[in-house]
Order: sequence, then C-alpha cells, then structure tokens
Amino acid sequence: MQPYFKYIEIPKLSDIQQEVYQNYDAILDERSSQGVDSATHKVKDFSVFIVGTNSILTYSPSLVEYLQAVDLLDDLKVIAFVTLSGNSFGFPHADVFYSNCINLPIHNCKGGRTYFFNDQDADAVIAGGKLKAGYKPIPDPGEVQAVSDVNRPQWFNTFKVHQAVNESPNTRYSMSLRFGKDWDPSTHSKTKLV
Repeated sequence: MQPYFKYIEIPKLSDIQQEVYQNYDAILDERSSQGVDSATHKVKDFSVFIVGTNSILTYSPSLVEYLQAVDLLDDLKVIAFVTLSGNSFGFPHADVFYSNCINLPIHNCKGGRTYFFNDQDADAVIAGGKLKAGYKPIPDPGEVQAVSDVNRPQWFNTFKVHQAVNESPNTRYSMSLRFGKDWDPSTHSKTKLV
C-alpha cells in the first residue's frame, strides 16, 4: 500500500502563501493568456482551477527559490488551485492524473482536513476503466482510513480516494503542485519530510 500523504517542511512558507494569495486573481486571469486550458471543475462549494506553471512562478519568487533548492522546478507539470467554501466539503473523488504532488496551504486552511478512504488507487475504484485526465466522483467510498491536516504542506497521493473538508467559516485556498503520474519516494526524499 502506498501512503496517502507525507508532511514536509518548507522554508519561507509564509512568503509563498502571501505571494500566491495576494496575486490569486491575477494568476487565474492569466490562464487563457498563457494558452492554458481554462479548465474549472466546480461542484457546489468546491472548485479546482488548473493554472499555468509559468504564471504562478512569475508571481511567487519564493516558490521558485524553494523548488530550485530541492531540484523540483524542472519536474513541475501542472498547478491546481483548490477552493472550498466555509463549513462545507467536497465530494469523495480520485484524481486520475499526476498522483505525485505537493499540496500547500495558501489561505484560511486552519480547520481544513482531507479524508482518505480505503486502500485502493483510482484505477481500482473507477468503474468502466481509466479516464485520461480529471477526476472521478466516488459515490460510496467506504471507511475513512487516514486524515491529513490541510494547514500543513504535504506530499499528497491524489490517486487515493479523498474528500476535502473545511470546518472553518471562511473559504479555504490551497495549491497543488503536480510533478508526475506515479507516487515516487525518491522525489519525496528531495524535500524535508517531517
């Protein structure tokens, strides 16, 4: 069984959070001008925005510095912004692209959790075979197997069935840096695990 998540330590996290949050709207506005598919997945109170790697790196020199320091900048494939309204939750789902990612809390993440269900990867739970990209809602995910604190940076295995939960009254903003399809402990060892 591959882990669901691993917490990591990121120096200057508060600088990254400030740079990204202050420029959140500008980053979203650049999606179409950068030739990025302006894919937005929005279901009720839960949204995922795919943004261009160049646009976010322009607005966060602290993030660039960190990714260069841990030799991950060239491996960055996709960035997703995830928002979740206050006192709400997303639906249980499995992502079917880029399972190897770092999730960063950006703003109002205290009280945020991710519930992980069962030990199956997305391929095993998605009826009818693989999707080429995106995510698949899982109507009956079973028992919660692990819970992560969204207010802490972490390697995050999106192939595991998971659900975003926001116990705060404020909208939660987080960012997912996606590096590769497969969960890769050798990549994780480049960062400081805690």
